[in-house]
Amino acid sequence: MLPLDTGADIEGLAAFHAEAETVLALPDDELYRAAPDVSGWSPGHHLFHVLLANELAFRNVKLVLKANEDPEGASKWFQPSGEPTLLGYHVQLWEWIPRGVAKSPRAVTPPAKPNPEIVRDTLRSCRESFDALCADPSRVIQAKGGVPHQDLGWLTAAGWLRFAKLHGWHHLAIVRDVRAAG
Repeated sequence: MLPLDTGADIEGLAAFHAEAETVLALPDDELYRAAPDVSGWSPGHHLFHVLLANELAFRNVKLVLKANEDPEGASKWFQPSGEPTLLGYHVQLWEWIPRGVAKSPRAVTPPAKPNPEIVRDTLRSCRESFDALCADPSRVIQAKGGVPHQDLGWLTAAGWLRFAKLHGWHHLAIVRDVRAAG
């Protein structure tokens, strides 16, 4: 079992949301300006991607919690046991996502020209889901079972929160680089 500090992950996700609010407050021309030498995506694209991914991460946390409350009604995605991939193990243990290793799945790839209001609304929705999930962190910490991630393998409810935090800060680092190059 990986040594996860879910309290720190929750704090890190809350800080990510605050930083995302700051970035999303930029004027749209700056928010959607890419720096091709750094990334083909603008800051707005990166944030929308993370927010779409976090919607799925938070859904997976809910699936694990629901399966713990009602095993008969568990989602087909829920697995009572499993292991992360080698990459998943290292990402969670080292709390670092290497750049350029994974390709964004279609479901979380932002459109060529995201609607800024939809991006901001997605952040509001993510924050609401996050707040509801983390109102009682012990539920997340004590939950048994998990749901697989396409690259990282089997993740527990706490593992999904850690992924959401790490993934968010990974993309915020790229956002900083894009803005500095622009």
